Amino acid sequence: MTSKTVQFPTASNVNKSSSMLGDFKSEMRKLSWPAKAEVVRGTKAVLASLFVFGIGIYVVDLAIRGALNLVQTAVNVLFR
Repeated sequence: MTSKTVQFPTASNVNKSSSMLGDFKSEMRKLSWPAKAEVVRGTKAVLASLFVFGIGIYVVDLAIRGALNLVQTAVNVLFR
């Protein structure tokens, strides 16, 4: 059985943590957030593209399914 040692925060660790938090806050202030209209426009573009690609995948699936059914029918007619 191994014993675990507990390390208490030292002054240097606390200073590093507060420094990192300050740096984080500073960097967050530098960010430029998009306007609401830009977010709405981007969301609409994503939803529209999802719809279009979904319909495209559905059509391709129908075509493949139809082709496989045609092959199955041809095999059944020829080999029965």
